[in-house]
Amino acid sequence: MEVILGYGGEELKLATPPPPKCKTLLCTPHGKLKGRLEVDDALDNPIDSKPFSALFKPGDTVTIIVPDITRYCGADIFLPPVIERLNRAGVKDDAIIILFANGIHRKQTSEEKKSIVGGEVYGRIRCVDHDAMGKDHILVGHEDCQARLNKLAVQRGKLIITGAVGFHYLAGFGGGRKAVMPGVASHDDAKKFHNLCMNLDKPGRSASARAGILEGNPMSDYAFKIMNAVNPVFLINSVIEPGGKIAGVFAGDPVTAFIKACSAVKKMCTVTIGAPADVVVASCGGAPKDINFIQAHKTYEYSAGALKPGGKLYLAARCSDGIGSDDFIRWFENGKPALIEKQLRQNFSINGHTALATAIKSDLYETHLLSGLDHDKVRAMGMIPADSATSFLSEASKALKTARNGIVIPQGGYILPVVAGEQSG
Repeated sequence: MEVILGYGGEELKLATPPPPKCKTLLCTPHGKLKGRLEVDDALDNPIDSKPFSALFKPGDTVTIIVPDITRYCGADIFLPPVIERLNRAGVKDDAIIILFANGIHRKQTSEEKKSIVGGEVYGRIRCVDHDAMGKDHILVGHEDCQARLNKLAVQRGKLIITGAVGFHYLAGFGGGRKAVMPGVASHDDAKKFHNLCMNLDKPGRSASARAGILEGNPMSDYAFKIMNAVNPVFLINSVIEPGGKIAGVFAGDPVTAFIKACSAVKKMCTVTIGAPADVVVASCGGAPKDINFIQAHKTYEYSAGALKPGGKLYLAARCSDGIGSDDFIRWFENGKPALIEKQLRQNFSINGHTALATAIKSDLYETHLLSGLDHDKVRAMGMIPADSATSFLSEASKALKTARNGIVIPQGGYILPVVAGEQSG
């Protein structure tokens, strides 16, 4: 048998044994979006909200928050009808700003911005990168829950938030409230947000801060509170199938529409397995899920959930943008996970936590990484670098054949494997 693994913009062919010796985990199709009609219907018949056009009037100033290049959401598809409706309501192009939710990520090139929103929208609407290190941030919230956000999300008339809903290894799900926190938050407040994943009274990560969990998730709860402080008038969230197709558009109330999207993702992308495997071979599913290691790590996290302690994990992640963090590798100089955590608690860093999560898995599993990263950096992270795609595929195939049971996850950036009987949220 043969399974296709996405690797950046390429496809790799992996030879696998037949079931039941080797299982391939795939998303359940949700129903691909057919086109403009579905977007129009979502805007005109939203969830727990007035129709989109009824929310705006002449003279309004509007900010639309859109994810950056690391998170495809189909903005190039749904933004044209959004802009069209705003224009019909009397909101002119020069009263609209698109604010990219870069979080703490790098600034984007003009071509990247254009590819996100589409050529027509990019040529008409002012598009601005959020700068987490900038000084034009406004304090919002109450005394017990405050954050500094980009002034374009706070001081203009009306706010629309957009994004793609998928699993997030700490916040439960991406999309929704994360467009605001940490999407357009200051660096310090983004750091505070991520720090909420850590247990307060014992070592390790909160059991509620993991993929598929919203209720009681400290990060998600905080993000909801900050989002509510800026009171977005409308949400547009997509659910993306592997391969970049939009499976559905959920629009309307920023809370209930988002939760409905989360339910769709759980139904489509949670895969129950009988027991953990001896060998797992995973791909992020190609770009942008593997644009850098910080993003690819999410696939590492999810796919490790299908693996026995001490098992072998083969991960294909192109990482064309490198690690995705300048200070990431230095965390591994602290040695074992316990020492990294000790240092992290003294001086918390967002990417430092990703380093800790990486070190925990690399300590628990024999991990082979096919990537464009420097091999010394891969070794520093506790993983074994593959010499080439050919050798990676050959070794992974042999490991699957000799293992008692194996699992292949070609869409690892989308799939959440759950062992039967264990809670997924």
